[in-house]
Amino acid sequence: MVLSVFAMSAAFAGGAAADVGSTDDLEFNDQATDGQTVEVELSDEFSNAEYLSITNATGDEVANLSLNEEDHGGEVVTVDLKDDITQATLDNDYTAELLQGDGTSLSTAVTDSATLALGLDSVDQGPQEFTDSGTHYVEVVFDGEIAGLEASHVNVTDRNSNTNVVNNVYVGGENTADTSTYGASADLANNNLIIELDGATLGESGLAPGATVDILGEEYDIETTSTTVQDPDEGGAADLDAYDGENLALLAASNPDTSVDIAAPDGSVTRGLGENSVVRTLNTDAYENGDEITVTFASDATVNVTVDDLGVSVSTDKSQYAQGDTIKATVEADDIDRDVEARLLDSNGKEVDGAVDSGSLDSNGVYEAELTAPEPGDYTVEVEDVDSGITAESDSFSVTEEEQVANFDANQYEQEIGDVVEFTVDLEDTDEAYVNLSEVDNNYDATLNLTDTNDDGEVTVKFNTYYAGHGDKAFSSEDDEVEVDSQTSFDSGVRLLDADYELEAFVNDARDRATDASFLVLSERNTGDVTTHVAPSDLAHDDNIEDILGASSESDTIAADDLLVAEVDASGVYGYLLDDSGNWNGEGLELNLTNTHNPRYDDPEQLQLSDIEGSSATVHEDAANDTFYVVVDVSAAADGDTSIDADETWNVEFAVTEENDYVDEDERSDATFSVEERDVTITGDFDDDERLLVENVENSEITAESNIAPGTEVRYNVRLPTEVKTATTEVAEDGTISATFDLSNYDAGTEIRSISVSELNEDASDSTKGIIVDGEAETKGDVTVEGDAPTNVKVDDDASLDVTVTNNDADLEKTTSYTVTIDGEVVDEQDLTLEAGEEITNSYDFDTSAEGDINWDVSVDDDSDSGTLTVGKDDGNGDENGAENGDENGDENGDENGDENGGEDDDEDGTPGFGIAVALVAMLAAAMLALRRQN
Repeated sequence: MVLSVFAMSAAFAGGAAADVGSTDDLEFNDQATDGQTVEVELSDEFSNAEYLSITNATGDEVANLSLNEEDHGGEVVTVDLKDDITQATLDNDYTAELLQGDGTSLSTAVTDSATLALGLDSVDQGPQEFTDSGTHYVEVVFDGEIAGLEASHVNVTDRNSNTNVVNNVYVGGENTADTSTYGASADLANNNLIIELDGATLGESGLAPGATVDILGEEYDIETTSTTVQDPDEGGAADLDAYDGENLALLAASNPDTSVDIAAPDGSVTRGLGENSVVRTLNTDAYENGDEITVTFASDATVNVTVDDLGVSVSTDKSQYAQGDTIKATVEADDIDRDVEARLLDSNGKEVDGAVDSGSLDSNGVYEAELTAPEPGDYTVEVEDVDSGITAESDSFSVTEEEQVANFDANQYEQEIGDVVEFTVDLEDTDEAYVNLSEVDNNYDATLNLTDTNDDGEVTVKFNTYYAGHGDKAFSSEDDEVEVDSQTSFDSGVRLLDADYELEAFVNDARDRATDASFLVLSERNTGDVTTHVAPSDLAHDDNIEDILGASSESDTIAADDLLVAEVDASGVYGYLLDDSGNWNGEGLELNLTNTHNPRYDDPEQLQLSDIEGSSATVHEDAANDTFYVVVDVSAAADGDTSIDADETWNVEFAVTEENDYVDEDERSDATFSVEERDVTITGDFDDDERLLVENVENSEITAESNIAPGTEVRYNVRLPTEVKTATTEVAEDGTISATFDLSNYDAGTEIRSISVSELNEDASDSTKGIIVDGEAETKGDVTVEGDAPTNVKVDDDASLDVTVTNNDADLEKTTSYTVTIDGEVVDEQDLTLEAGEEITNSYDFDTSAEGDINWDVSVDDDSDSGTLTVGKDDGNGDENGAENGDENGDENGDENGDENGGEDDDEDGTPGFGIAVALVAMLAAAMLALRRQN
């Protein structure tokens, strides 16, 4: 194999040809040869030369070649030697010359000289570095014997590009420049090359990983070592320390081609130095901190090596950078004053050109490297301990093309002192930013480091102005991380005051260029009014405040068991009103409930919020609206013997006392409320027998009034001679209660056995008797609806609701919304269009499989109807509906109306207890029922 890399150009003995326009030229470099061929580089064109001749130092031609441009122009040609060159026939210098066709020189000779060396065609072992008596060497063992090699043919380049580092070369242990020797020269064959390095140029530590050696144009990587374990019989140390991961050289200079025994905690092995070699390497990656390695040489001398952990690590200051940013990489190790090198690696693990920073660990074992972020992509920083070659790598980070930006989400923020103000910083191409907040008069300044930990591209900061200047509690974030780098410190009792503040955003900790700015305006705080509300008793004081407010009404009267809702308008308290657990914690804030009755010889009864909070009271904040609510279960509120009872009037007061840092004197606001027993009273016109007068119309209204909280559900029971009508409704905002019933089928004078209105839990109720009176005829709308259904059936009997919708306009088509609800479920809902004067009827079956009341309701836009079907037990009375609807209606209505209305004028009906129309409807219903059952 021919080895030729033209890194070392020899000077031409001749120059360019003298002939005008001549392009004849050649280059004959120093090179290694196999003794059969040599290589010469020729010019692209030949204008005069026709022949190449190579001669030795005595002028004898050893090779020649006829030239033509097509085959040889611009080529490195291999020229066969006439006779093989051997160790015996090798000269130091050879000359190549371009000749004319007749063998004579060109008018201006074109020649070049080179040195040839034998035996460098293949490396068997190395190159590997070692140290002997403080001098650094590199050993290379070739496959064949070496001849003709000189120190000038060898060039060693360290990682810092120093090249003049070769002092001598030894072939077979003998210096090729003089008679000096290295080691056991008598036992080393001529295929062993030892290169002596210049310590003055390299320094004490020698070569570092990445060093190369060039031998006659062929470059080889050197396996560097940082510690040499040498046979103690040759002057080596008996005990050494080595770092986990470094490369050790095992040296037996006087015993080449021998073996060493290596004993370690994981076992023992025997390894040879290599044929015709004095050194081999041992990598310590497989060992751990504290391991002991014993190396035994052929002389039986031993060396103990203790393995230590250098603890090299590297971390970057951010996980994302913009192109051109400075990447700060912190290098740390367990040792000090060691040279380290940090370099960038791309996502494929390749070094980025020029991205290198080197230095020495300081007295704390730290080096701060700085690198410039290259083109966009993913990267890591690799750090290397230069002497040992031990490396460590950082976590991956990204470099983006766009510029990193941090922007505020508003141009100005406003809040009152003592409250919490929020501002959001939007981040682009970074997950970290810095914010500087400073008062325009320079009385307060804070610097924040923001980190977007949830990767949503923004960080929302909560600035609690009450704690500003009093520790890190002033700044926080619910979803991300906020660190206070610096902050003005205030003395106890000093609080941040109303003023204008500047906000600046930065994307680097140097804060040399703001990417955005905003303003914060903090104004004076305020103490407003207290307003009382009442909420229904089915809510709890600690329920969701939105549910409580949705059901509450403004009132200064509270019925026992209802909730008092005290609304307090105040600003500048929400930074400290509640503690971290949501409990009352305001410094210099009070909320008290006080009985207005003032005993002559004692203080009035008082409940402090702190005494009842949790058990019967809860504070709910609405800081966005400068309001907080105190919800109190008045019947449960108590402290010892003090409680809130019916028929008492109490005062609820909020105070900002002089102990508060924001005021010089007390600020107070209050409201008064009365507590009453729960009450419901039926209202309307009564006759002399105290019977409620109820009109016989389709929407006959029965009203009541109550002091219980609006929104509380109440139930009506109206017991008529033949049926019981029920309804459920709520107390209105003004305390009134109302329900309507269809009593149009009842004649005036019909007695209502009882009317009751009560809370669903029956805490408050009222009842009375009633009497049907004539009502004013109701005006029908254009479209009316009427439902027809039985009032009583037995379990599993057939029963249906027939609904008739009528367009009362004889001229125009009408469209209306139509809804049918049975037992709380909408069974039909649609838009109906009826032609002028049209009437349609729909039928719906009841589910009578269980006892109970089934309420039904039908409606169109301007009319509705409702009723109740009662399903009772089957008592075996045959055709229940026939008997009930026929006989009962006939007997009961007939007799009852006859008896009760005996003295009244019956000429209107002509039929006892019924009008003609009513009787016909009853008969028609019975007939239809019979027909359905038959079908």
